[in-house]
Amino acid sequence: MYTALTVESLLLVTTVPGWRRCCCSTATRATCHWRQAAYFLCRTPKVTLGNASLLILAATITAFTTEAVVVLLAPLFGLLLLHNTRPMIDQVRDEFTDHNRL
Repeated sequence: MYTALTVESLLLVTTVPGWRRCCCSTATRATCHWRQAAYFLCRTPKVTLGNASLLILAATITAFTTEAVVVLLAPLFGLLLLHNTRPMIDQVRDEFTDHNRL
């Protein structure tokens, strides 16, 4: 299992226009992930704003109450985060996964 995951991560080929190259080393793989993060940060602005809103909400709750309230609300924050990022998850799944493998 570990070997298969390592081989797949070593052969990760980004399909973002202009960034077609194989990520073979750890430093290059990290660079690919940073580029994809920046790409999706700009590509999906609603997701970015939604996640920023959740962060601001958590900081506001912490400022006016205690960290324990945020911990108690963690399942709700998790559901909101998952619901908010669903468009980006679907886009990543469509663009970067091999549909023929399944």
